[in-house]
Amino acid sequence: EEVRSRCESQESRDEVGRDASMRVPSYTLAAVSVAWTTCAVVATASGKFATVVLVSGIVLNGIGLVIYSVPVANAIFWLVNALSGLITPLPFRLMNHVLTTVPANDATKLVDAIDAYCWSGNVCMNVGDVKGKIVDNEIVKKQPRVLAELGAHLGYSTIRFAAIAPSSAKFYSVDPEPMGHACKTALLAHAGLTSKVVSVYDYSHNFFKALADRGERLDFLFIDHMKQLYLSDLLLALSLGILEPGAVIVADNVGMPGAPDYMAFVERDPRFETTAHRTLVEYSESIADIVLVSVFK
Repeated sequence: EEVRSRCESQESRDEVGRDASMRVPSYTLAAVSVAWTTCAVVATASGKFATVVLVSGIVLNGIGLVIYSVPVANAIFWLVNALSGLITPLPFRLMNHVLTTVPANDATKLVDAIDAYCWSGNVCMNVGDVKGKIVDNEIVKKQPRVLAELGAHLGYSTIRFAAIAPSSAKFYSVDPEPMGHACKTALLAHAGLTSKVVSVYDYSHNFFKALADRGERLDFLFIDHMKQLYLSDLLLALSLGILEPGAVIVADNVGMPGAPDYMAFVERDPRFETTAHRTLVEYSESIADIVLVSVFK
């Protein structure tokens, strides 16, 4: 009886709390709307709309969390969260653009649409159309049986390379970033290439170790993730013995933002024959970059 009484008392307090949270004075909601609108107007006038609205959103969300126990704050918190949706991250804007404008099961048009979107000023960290052709040529020439990419970002390179890889090839796409993984999954499905790619939602070193445990080896590796990991991951691959003799390793962005230690290693180590392609950063007509193609002897 005592336990039942306590439960009923707690349920009663919870019900009162829920009722109170629903009785939000209209002037409170109006005040929040006015504050947000003022921020938007000031931001637009100053030419820094996205930054100011984002900062104001963070501040208002923080206030909502701090005073969440107050009945009015519950409604304010959810209102601010809803308004924060006005700022859509670039990856999702790109994904929405592609899904709504490109016909399904057409990888070529999908890749072209992403390139056009990025060239228009919405720059994403893809290998891009210029440097992408360098990698394309190496894949076509090598005709790999097992290939992998470290760093997929939104899935641009995944789709581009899966479309030209041999139909019998096993293609691992490795990236631990959740937003990029979600975009890649959606874009792969739209391109009709899901069955050609093994998406690995994990870190590169874990992938390499799992590959070694299964006794698999790579004959093509595209590196385009964290630049400070280029060399350490290559050394790990060598120590685990997961590179086939004759394997091709292509590394993007070695010039910008740069991976000088990796470049020095593959150019000097006698186990590699390396060619440096001096080109431009993705979606740029002036910023220099380097793509390295190394063959493991």
